[in-house]
Amino acid sequence: MTEGPDLFGQVPVTWPEVVDWCARVAGITPDSPRFLPYVQSWRVVEKIAASKLANFRPPLPSPELNR
Repeated sequence: MTEGPDLFGQVPVTWPEVVDWCARVAGITPDSPRFLPYVQSWRVVEKIAASKLANFRPPLPSPELNR
């Protein structure tokens, strides 16, 4: 995630990045009914774009959370 703004000043965000972010941060998968409301309510795309500009990637969820 080390991309910067494109020619128009936008930071590109892909669907796989959204899925990965939601799995890492919220533990939500795309098949969950909470997935799209979470993406919209918590402005996930904007957070991913900001994290790219800051060169930050959320850590993998700890294994004990997946029990």
